[in-house]
Amino acid sequence: MPICTYSLKLGYTCNSFFGEHQQNQEIEYYAKGYTSWLGMLAVMNDPLDVFNTFRKGSNKESSC
Repeated sequence: MPICTYSLKLGYTCNSFFGEHQQNQEIEYYAKGYTSWLGMLAVMNDPLDVFNTFRKGSNKESSC
């Protein structure tokens, strides 16, 4: 699967009568229409070609 369009890492702390609560969450967002990559898979026969196609431009620190 190709890398996500956005990756959000959210963290918050809540203090209430019941005590402190912390929560962390990572959300990956894929833009609408991003599934066009499925059509590419249908015509590619070599797994290495598929890998190289989706790795282009993904030298970011994102862990999507």
